[in-house]
Amino acid sequence: MLGILEKLNKIEILLMSGISSALITHLFYRFKLKSEQKIRFQNIIGDSITESLVELRDLVEEVAIIERYDIVFPEEDGTEIPDPFEGTIYPAIMNDLDSLLDFNDRLNDAWKKHGKYLDVKTALYLWYGSRYFLQLLFYVGEEGYQNQLPELGAMMIFDIQKWHFEFDKMLVKRINKPLNKIEYHQGKKWNRHRKRFVKLWEGSLLYKSINDFHGDVPEIVDFFEYLDDLKSEN
Repeated sequence: MLGILEKLNKIEILLMSGISSALITHLFYRFKLKSEQKIRFQNIIGDSITESLVELRDLVEEVAIIERYDIVFPEEDGTEIPDPFEGTIYPAIMNDLDSLLDFNDRLNDAWKKHGKYLDVKTALYLWYGSRYFLQLLFYVGEEGYQNQLPELGAMMIFDIQKWHFEFDKMLVKRINKPLNKIEYHQGKKWNRHRKRFVKLWEGSLLYKSINDFHGDVPEIVDFFEYLDDLKSEN
């Protein structure tokens, strides 16, 4: 009888051991599968983020292309007055209205395509840029500067270069050390970092021009008046 009980105990131990082993194997497989899925999803997200960052940098780099402001005023005797603004530069995207509209459209398309893959800080630079250039277009239309974009660009270049420098620096940082996760573009973190861009906007020359602040605005007005005077004399 004792022999039978001993055999039954051994069988029970073997069965329990087998069940435990199968359970451990199953749990290990599930853990491994979840880990692989997580890595796979992170790789997919990481690839999308990297692609967005690289495409955005290519687009934003267009702002760095500059043109030299050059006006030639011929005299009656055939001689030419040297360019009074020699050395003045402006962004090439402000060569004419079509160039500015095209860049603005592509910037907005970039926000729709890439915005969702960007971390909060990087997304806010793109968000700010798309709104800045939209406001610039409104300003051009309201003030009738459609045919004076290079002149306006020579004044607004400081705003645009500041945005470009900071945005490009952030893009390079993220390309070199990408964050393989998606961030929510609302809530406390978004609103907290957004305050910096509100200050950047309120400190811009475009903002001051739109709101008719004193200080820098008369310089813009004098600039255009001087150009009009020069053109009317010829």
